[in-house]
Amino acid sequence: MSKAFSFYVDPGHGWLAVRHDQLADLDLTPADFTQYSHIDGVHIYLEEDCDAGKFIDAFEARHGHKPELRERHTNIDSFIRRRPRNAAGKWSPFSR
Repeated sequence: MSKAFSFYVDPGHGWLAVRHDQLADLDLTPADFTQYSHIDGVHIYLEEDCDAGKFIDAFEARHGHKPELRERHTNIDSFIRRRPRNAAGKWSPFSR
């Protein structure tokens, strides 16, 4: 698994970029995350409020340590906002 993950931040939000194969290594799929994350053919961009934390917890449970994150900051809207939403997303962290 990658040594470091890119954490993209713009003035309004942040996303953790994870390759689809890296999700599969943790027995996760896009359906395990919300529709607030974005996706393309290579990555899922896990939104910072819930989805990124869920991935980090799964990574730590598997590897015994948190993943290394490299912050990538921009002062304009991130390219991630133009990626499609995670339509497979089924997880709802606030449902009862």
